[in-house]
Amino acid sequence: MGQVRRDGRRACFIAQVADHTGKVVTRGFDRKTDMWEFESMMRVRRQRIRAGLEAPFEPILVKKYVSAWLIQRKLGKKSSWAGDVTKLENFWLPKIGDRILHTLTRTEIERHLDSLIADGLSPAYRNRHRALLHKLFQDAIRHEPPHATHNPVTRIPQLSEKTKVRHYGFLTQREEALGYVAGYRTHGPQWGILAAIMAFSGARIDEAVVMKWMDFDWERMVIAISRIWEIKSKKIQDRTKGQREGGTDYVLLLPELKRMLLEWQQATRFGAPSDFIVCDARGRHYTYWQAKRIHDAVVTASPALPKITPHGFRHFFGRYLRSLGFQSDDLKGIMRHTDARVTERYSPIDMRHLVDKAVKLGLGFEADPYSAPVQKSVVDTTATVQ
Repeated sequence: MGQVRRDGRRACFIAQVADHTGKVVTRGFDRKTDMWEFESMMRVRRQRIRAGLEAPFEPILVKKYVSAWLIQRKLGKKSSWAGDVTKLENFWLPKIGDRILHTLTRTEIERHLDSLIADGLSPAYRNRHRALLHKLFQDAIRHEPPHATHNPVTRIPQLSEKTKVRHYGFLTQREEALGYVAGYRTHGPQWGILAAIMAFSGARIDEAVVMKWMDFDWERMVIAISRIWEIKSKKIQDRTKGQREGGTDYVLLLPELKRMLLEWQQATRFGAPSDFIVCDARGRHYTYWQAKRIHDAVVTASPALPKITPHGFRHFFGRYLRSLGFQSDDLKGIMRHTDARVTERYSPIDMRHLVDKAVKLGLGFEADPYSAPVQKSVVDTTATVQ
């Protein structure tokens, strides 16, 4: 039976159970349910091993097993292996790397999986983490000698991937975009510049993080986009999203963005033409994932602002240009779209803007924009012909 110890106001639940060799295993838990599940699991394993239904296992630390497991995993698909390394090194090893593999319980693993959803990630991404751990435990069971005799991930249900957790809001006002710029700036002035580039140039996040000062033509007021930070290869590629085999796209440089960039060029130590505009203290560019974490932090800390994804800045840019009077044909070229129907999704017609124009033209919409104007006849039909 477990014990309860108190460290100040916090209670710690201590489980002490003998394994199949008679050695007492002691482990602490923050929750009583975890302690009960661990004790029950150890008793069942001890009985099955002594009855010959399971093979004795060799205890091993999670981080030690993972290092050997990844070597074998690399023999498969390289893309899958790279994703497994990212998930394990960035999420699981910091949490359970110093634990013994066979002592992990279902409740504990499920709680870590649910924290992914709490951080705003999709159910599909959480299910991929679950599949990774399931494969890891299955291979540990098949190992000689076995490092585990039970797979706690099997009983963890998968989530429905139809549920959407991404933000799909839109920025409709210039003040909202400047609010995001200010929110980014709280993490560093370079991040504020990144938000300004995305909001007022329409550049995608993987294009904006690798922009250099040489890409800006201050006299012609254009921005040359010729490189992208590719998520798959984790490298800079000399192309954009629409140019698969190289090429350069040109976008409009608005005066307000030019002003902010020139002020930043005077303030930063990395203002040479070949320097990255958004960089760390050593002049190295940021990656998509680093910028995404900053964006998620700003969304969480700014409840008054619309909840958007980084791509939402591109939607704002299209709406903003529409409000400035740009027509659909111009927007199609500025937004770098091959289909005008896509442009309409990024920059829908602003009815308020049209109503304001109608009022200025004096078409009778001053009282009620949606009421039909009263028509006055220019011919007096009641007059008699002399």
